[in-house]
Formats: sequence, structure tokens, C-alpha cells
Amino acid sequence: WDSTLFYAMPGYDNIYFHLTKQGPSYRINEKGDTVDCDPLAPTETVIIRYKKFTLTENPDTFSYWSTLDSAYPVEFNYLTDYTNACVGWHLACGLMRYSNSECVLICPSKLGFTNDQNSVTPYGYQLRMQIKR
Repeated sequence: WDSTLFYAMPGYDNIYFHLTKQGPSYRINEKGDTVDCDPLAPTETVIIRYKKFTLTENPDTFSYWSTLDSAYPVEFNYLTDYTNACVGWHLACGLMRYSNSECVLICPSKLGFTNDQNSVTPYGYQLRMQIKR
């Protein structure tokens, strides 16, 4: 990865964000008209497909958990539900803003999932977000 493409999030130590695909800020309604989409708002339902990886593993074991090919993505309410999504995901979704956005997120274990918070290993996530409206 080219580190110059990552945005260091102010106020958070060692969390980096790279938007790889911005979702459209508009949609086509049933009449065929272009309508502006509102950015993600608190309590909205977000659907995430993700790939989780550590930054210390060998390249042949790069990814060790993924929902990218699973029939069941992860669903949570933005800024209110921290049971299905870690703090790092909520921060990333706020920057992704629109449905169908994708990013790469690198965050310390303390902002990852609860079972990873005792580790000192930073985690990376590839996130694909959709807003359920």
C-alpha cells in the first residue's frame, strides 16, 4: 500500500483511512429522475461486507476473516450499535458517507473488535458499506 493515500484521523492515534470507492451522492428514483442522497445519519442501518487482516502476518495468510463472499453481511445501526461493529468501523462509515462506498481502514486493536482489544497487533479492514433505507 502507498501510505501517502491514507488519511490519518485527527484525535485518534494510529488510525488510517483510505477511501477506495465513493458511493454516488445521487440516485435514480422510480420516475427516472436524479435525486440527491443524504449522507449517512446517526441511527441509520448500515450493511457491511468486510475482510479483516493483520499487518504482521505473512503474505500467504494475509486475510483471516471475510464476509465478502458470504450470503450474510454484518448489519448495525450507525453510532448507536457497537455490538456488531467496532469503533473503527463507525469512524470509517462517517467518512464513507454514502451507500456503496468502499475503504481500507487500519486501526489499533483497541478500536477493533472486543476480542481483539488485548492484542498489540494493528488490524486492517476492507469495508464495503451500504445504507439500508
